[in-house]
Amino acid sequence: MAWDQYLAQADQAVAAFFDTETFTVSAYKRGAGKSRNDDPVPDPAKPAFEFKGSFELEPSINAFGGSTRSSADDVAPRHVSQAIVSALVTGMSWRPTTGDRLVREADGCAYVISLVDGDGTDRVLFHVNRGN
Repeated sequence: MAWDQYLAQADQAVAAFFDTETFTVSAYKRGAGKSRNDDPVPDPAKPAFEFKGSFELEPSINAFGGSTRSSADDVAPRHVSQAIVSALVTGMSWRPTTGDRLVREADGCAYVISLVDGDGTDRVLFHVNRGN
């Protein structure tokens, strides 16, 4: 068996264990003739679909508290988290990208993909922000 086949098997095993939540992804794009600052619109060429993934809130390292005022509440550390969805992208009808929308089935929260990150495997991290 070749290295790529072992890696694909490892990706499948990780997905079977960790990907327990259902998400619906919808593609968005900039409307024809719209400026970069206009809100994106749904992309009808890419139909929405469901996939299984994992959702994590990880502490952010760039949240610094501080103030010039002397109140204890003003100088208390801020607790900021990064929301990340990880999923195996093989078998998806299209690969989600920055600007696309995810809806988490468990709570109905909508998220916008702000960054797609990967390590060369078919398992991808979607950094997300709360959306509408």
